[in-house]
Amino acid sequence: MERKHTILIVDDEATLRAVFADLMSREGYRCLTAANAIDALQMIETNVIKFDLLVSDIRMPGGLNGLDLANRMRELQPDVAILLITGYAREMDEAKTRSYRVLEKPFRHFDLEAAVAEELRKRGSRQATDKDASVTSIEEARKAR
Repeated sequence: MERKHTILIVDDEATLRAVFADLMSREGYRCLTAANAIDALQMIETNVIKFDLLVSDIRMPGGLNGLDLANRMRELQPDVAILLITGYAREMDEAKTRSYRVLEKPFRHFDLEAAVAEELRKRGSRQATDKDASVTSIEEARKAR
């Protein structure tokens, strides 16, 4: 049985957080949520849960924003796909400069669903390439099968 993808959804607006989690759960994803980047970072740093995707608003209160969180996630779990959300052009430009996928507010639910699916698909092909590249002998290749 294939493992469901696990998504960490971070947004300081409770309604949006709940709607995003509900949409993604209906698509078959396992969702965990955090109200701010600090709480999310605590979840990530415990390293108990292996996340497949981080979906985070960029602008949040608390001294740590979504871009900071994404950077830290990249350090701790480099193979995690990251999707950032914002309605601010300056934040969008900064996130794109760092090669993050950004979904601009406002957006429709199917835009979120499509972006999530695409980022997870890209993550999967990146992992397959990395896995293939790490095989250094015929014996390792046989074990990897």
